[in-house]
Amino acid sequence: MKKNSVVRHILPILFLMIISLGSNGAIRLHPMLASNMVVQQHAEVSFRGWARPGEAIRLRAGWNPTLFLIIAGEDGAWEVKVPTPGAGGPYTIAIEGENHIMLKNVMIGEVWICSGQSNMEYSINELGGWDAFGRLKKELKQIDLSRIRFCQVSKQLSDVPADSCQAAWAMAGISTVEDFSAVAFFYALELYQALNIPIGVISSNWSGTPAEAWTPWAALKSDPGLSCYLNHPNAPNWAASAPSVLYNGMIHPLRHFPVRGAIWYQGESNRWDSDTYGKLFTTMITGWRNAWNNQQMPFYFVQIAPYDYGDSPDYSGYLREAQMRALRLPFTGMVVTLDIGDLLDIHPRKKREVSHRLALWALAKTYRYPVPDFSGPIFKSTKTEGDKIRIFFDYAGKDLKPDSGLIEGFKIADSMGIFSAASARTEGNTVVVWDPEKKLKPCYARYAFGNTDQASLFGSSGLPASSFRTDSLPFFHREITIMAHPEPARREVSVLMKSPDPTVKIHYTLDGSIPGRSSSIYHDTITLRQSSTIVARAFKDSLPAVNLTELRFTRHQAIGKKITLRHSPSPVYPGNKFTLVDGLKGSIDHTDGRWQGFRGEDFEATLDLSETMEISSINIDFLQNIRAWIFPPTEITILLSEDGKNFRKVQSKSFGSPSKKMMNSSASVREAALTFEPAMARFVRVIAKSKHRCPGWHPGKGKTCWLFIGEVEVNQ
Repeated sequence: MKKNSVVRHILPILFLMIISLGSNGAIRLHPMLASNMVVQQHAEVSFRGWARPGEAIRLRAGWNPTLFLIIAGEDGAWEVKVPTPGAGGPYTIAIEGENHIMLKNVMIGEVWICSGQSNMEYSINELGGWDAFGRLKKELKQIDLSRIRFCQVSKQLSDVPADSCQAAWAMAGISTVEDFSAVAFFYALELYQALNIPIGVISSNWSGTPAEAWTPWAALKSDPGLSCYLNHPNAPNWAASAPSVLYNGMIHPLRHFPVRGAIWYQGESNRWDSDTYGKLFTTMITGWRNAWNNQQMPFYFVQIAPYDYGDSPDYSGYLREAQMRALRLPFTGMVVTLDIGDLLDIHPRKKREVSHRLALWALAKTYRYPVPDFSGPIFKSTKTEGDKIRIFFDYAGKDLKPDSGLIEGFKIADSMGIFSAASARTEGNTVVVWDPEKKLKPCYARYAFGNTDQASLFGSSGLPASSFRTDSLPFFHREITIMAHPEPARREVSVLMKSPDPTVKIHYTLDGSIPGRSSSIYHDTITLRQSSTIVARAFKDSLPAVNLTELRFTRHQAIGKKITLRHSPSPVYPGNKFTLVDGLKGSIDHTDGRWQGFRGEDFEATLDLSETMEISSINIDFLQNIRAWIFPPTEITILLSEDGKNFRKVQSKSFGSPSKKMMNSSASVREAALTFEPAMARFVRVIAKSKHRCPGWHPGKGKTCWLFIGEVEVNQ
């Protein structure tokens, strides 16, 4: 497997060496075994760790009178499996050898893994803090949370399956809840209040990561249909998105710790490969079940919510369809979020509702606990009735809602597959769809298939129906990676394009138009010597990919020049040494690698143009996404110098303070164009003042906000 980073590759190995060698042969436990943990009831808990080779180890668990005797192996590793009774505690666990370890306040109950990307990772603090959850805080103060326990698995990449990880258990309380996964906590709280037994939740997640990073390498390699993922298709310049690295580092090390099941909240990072995501997702689930040697391990997951991505309008529909295919696996369940998303925020605040719906699946299917219902309607089949289509559902109940009037969100098409708005109404537990203009005989129907389509159809219990399509019209998604390398001496960029799928052809244009079958086919490096907009698209057997990839290049005087920053960008969004002067424009996605993010810091950069020249304007790109705590600069100032010591101010521009109404605005790329009388200079200094802290009307009131700077364009 390709090594993305030597440091990343050796860190898990070094960590294991430290654990296994210890000091003077002292017994060390696997990090998952600690005070305050919850272990799975009616299971065999694997107590394991490292000691001096041949060392005799004695273990006694408070719920079991047996004294377990273990001899460490030649490599120092040791393990003993201890059966657990029903829920209870607290217990102590004593481990003795050359040293003595006492685990305290251990509970026996139900344990769940909670994994995925940012919507699983986000804490109450990241969602606005107690100011946004004031009522919840009052509620929690009335509840004994001591039997809910959190385990946070630290972020760790590994190119090979690791045996250990870094993890920490904590007892739930007001002070610990706010910084733990909100979805995991709400899920634990719901189970705790229903079952009245200790609940342990293990949070192992990483914002923005794709599913292939959480899937075992052997599983990806053994399936030809998943071979494209071995080529690191999603965010190829980001180590955390590489295939299997998160499974290796953050899931595989947990496999000896018994759990009841897993909940999963991920999908946005795989919208560009929804044609293969269905197989990828089921392969990942099966891979986890294999790791725990439990093919009946419950796995409940969340569909992506409506959101304005600003791109192809049907990406979300295809991805939700791919997610729904996982229901073909036994012991799975799916939460629909079409009614609790936020079109302007990819991190919707209604996390408690998400957790409640996950808990409904677990209570109904895993614990056989009585609940009113656990799923909204799921498309089953259709029947043509003259000029109408009747649609049937599973989990519909007696009647669909609304039980009168027209339903929004339906589209229909004839045999040509061109979709247009349709009329629809409920009839009992079915839906009837037709062309309102009565011009075509419908063959296919789709519901809530667009990125921003929201729920209008519900089951009798009030849970929303999933988006669906009745057709099987062919489509495919293949993201094209466009790599650009600046040539500073000539102020050019060399552009390479690739697809993770070797069977496709890449068609492209240089004028921003959409590539067709007659557009140029990419074969080799392209050199851009003037400002251009490349649009690339994959074609497979003449079928065009749904998605497009765009790269905008603007030719200016500072390309590839030396740039010195007064404050370093955040290590989360560092960009690279050419990010600000490579001629490449960033997108509205602040994670696309073409931005540098500064948290609470002003931006100050000095460019050395290597020679004195006449300059008349500076254009600076910055990002604005108030929902994501990304604010525009309050002011930008330009200073010039011929010697690099004596700078003179030539222009400045102030920006109005964002207002509360901007919370409802989509992310946008803005450009500050500062022009001035032509002046001779070799050095350019740009100062962009940060907002520093979120204003009083913002959910993050008083907390540090972000400033994102992109291209610094210098023109004569």
